[in-house]
Amino acid sequence: MRYRNCFLATLASLLVTATCAQEQLAPIPPSSGAGNLRCVVEDSHGRPLSDIPIELHIITPPIERVRATTSADGFVSIEYLRTGTWELTAAGGILLPSKHVQVGTDSTTTITLRLPVTLGNAPGYGGQTVSVQQLGVPERVRETIYRAYDAWMHNDLRQSRALAMRALEMKPDYGPAMSLLGILELQEGHPEEAIAGLLGALRYNPDSVRSYIALASAYNQLRKNSEALDALAIARNLSPDSWQVRYETGRAYLGMGQFQRAMTEFDRSAEVGATEAVVLHVGKAHALLGLRDYAKAKAEFDIVLQKDPKGPYAEESRNLVQLLDAKLKRIAPSEPIVQAASATR
Repeated sequence: MRYRNCFLATLASLLVTATCAQEQLAPIPPSSGAGNLRCVVEDSHGRPLSDIPIELHIITPPIERVRATTSADGFVSIEYLRTGTWELTAAGGILLPSKHVQVGTDSTTTITLRLPVTLGNAPGYGGQTVSVQQLGVPERVRETIYRAYDAWMHNDLRQSRALAMRALEMKPDYGPAMSLLGILELQEGHPEEAIAGLLGALRYNPDSVRSYIALASAYNQLRKNSEALDALAIARNLSPDSWQVRYETGRAYLGMGQFQRAMTEFDRSAEVGATEAVVLHVGKAHALLGLRDYAKAKAEFDIVLQKDPKGPYAEESRNLVQLLDAKLKRIAPSEPIVQAASATR
């Protein structure tokens, strides 16, 4: 993707472990006043969706919350829920509104959620592709949005925006045009506006992997990392080999202070085709700072400077290399550098 991911952080902030945003319901002991919930999440054709976050919170006080993810077969089972009405949300409610679920005493409530996505039909990743919902779009609209994406790929943002607006004038519910406008907002430094636009776009173009990646990037910029993971869970089902999905997932874990998980995702991103991406080395460097592996962090910043000495991350990398050089020289033999555990490769 051509839009710039701006998540540069200071050395001090990365050495403070962030509070994990995922809440887990404390185990409820078996009793006659508890029930169970079994939920399955599917695509539009009934195929299972894995790793989709499911969040529940009970409506009546005291408030309790639980967050879990679906398994490979699309199922998640939650036991010993307090009886009553729970509000259930899948993937942050990006594609489906939350719904009320009644949990009864000593019983299992089963619910099926069908998200309006189609596995294996992931458009919005190459500029001119569209979803099934966009079939029948007039040729002049398709031609206009193709030109808009082409202008964007050539960094002509003004022309790209003008063409996307023209496409929307011809077809107001045209998802690819709405997605492009959201991406442009993100690239121009307006993540809040980008989120609003991209959420609207996904209602009309729910198979657009690019839109989920941009949405996650906007959430990550605002440090709404849990919401970013919601968007990325859908994107990963649609495009499991996307390096950008893995990269944004790493950014989300980085923002949550889960540095080893961030490293794992950055490594996976490299494995699926982004070995030369400078942003991966920036991400790894920050994760290694969080793990207090300063020598390896410095090595990653050095790679950034070698690959792109005048790029958007060069100044920060140069400054941190100087700080790390000084820190490494001050470390006494009695204060060994903490080495990070090897990331899963």
